[in-house]
Amino acid sequence: MPVINLLLVLGPLAIWLTVSQITRLRPEPGIWPPQRGNLFTSIWAWAITALIYLGLWNLGTANMNPANLPAIVTWGLGGALLFLGNFLHLKGLIDLGLSGTSGWDVGVVEAGSYAFMRHPQYAAQGMVFVGWGIFAANPITFLLSVAAALTLWHVAETEERVMARRHSEAYGRYRNRVAATRLLASR
Repeated sequence: MPVINLLLVLGPLAIWLTVSQITRLRPEPGIWPPQRGNLFTSIWAWAITALIYLGLWNLGTANMNPANLPAIVTWGLGGALLFLGNFLHLKGLIDLGLSGTSGWDVGVVEAGSYAFMRHPQYAAQGMVFVGWGIFAANPITFLLSVAAALTLWHVAETEERVMARRHSEAYGRYRNRVAATRLLASR
């Protein structure tokens, strides 16, 4: 397993955790989500996340199913999570809009998938990561996939704090009405 693939996952995860922690320590002006989105914030946010996907893909395909899991697990469970996660991510992207998902403040979005959960894109990416870890049936890929899902959930929790500060009244009502995710039915 080439070290570069581990770095493609661990490096971006470290960046996201650092950005999230800095924002928690210095909320305004935090790094993510930015005060004002722009082309640069869009590029770095998408690029960092794309590197996580690339690293997980490379790790998983380099040694597929060394655990020799049955197809009902790899294709059934892993494939289902991949399909549902990608569908939900695309739906969340459409509902929030490219600007919103790239760092621009679009206010409190309560329509579409955001009417059912506060973080459909982060939940969806977590599903895709874990689904890929199961599909690849490679222990290292699976562990890093779970780490990636947990890291993005940490970023989502940071966004919660920022949204609550920036849109206190509207976000407070939204937060009381809509669970963070239906998978983790927290409020």
